[in-house]
Amino acid sequence: MRDSTIFYRSFYEAISELPKEVQADVYHALFEYALNFNEVELSGLAKTIFTLIKPQLDANMKRYMNGTIPKKQTGSKVKAKDKQTATKTDANENENENENENDNGIINVTDVIELAKDKLKPVPKKRPSPSPFTPPSL
Repeated sequence: MRDSTIFYRSFYEAISELPKEVQADVYHALFEYALNFNEVELSGLAKTIFTLIKPQLDANMKRYMNGTIPKKQTGSKVKAKDKQTATKTDANENENENENENDNGIINVTDVIELAKDKLKPVPKKRPSPSPFTPPSL
């Protein structure tokens, strides 16, 4: 027995097109099945609509049952790895010398800009070529 169920808009739209008597039969069958897990005997159009809705109710029921069953651990627990025994006393040394760092290890932006200016060659400016579509001067 469940306390709640999911009711989709598609269920409502399909059932709302039926005559009132058939709607009542489908609603009763739907909620009896979804909440109490009991199938109600239906016939005709009510059975047709319920048959189309039932697979979704079954999927929801399966999700519900999977969520309520406690899962047991089947295998053994993973053992913790051995802890580190020795401590590292020396810091990593940087073998690369960097001209752009000061005593604090901070890069000076102006040094980087100057270094970039020295390594870049100036690009000669090109004169724009006349467009072939320029109108003739008068």
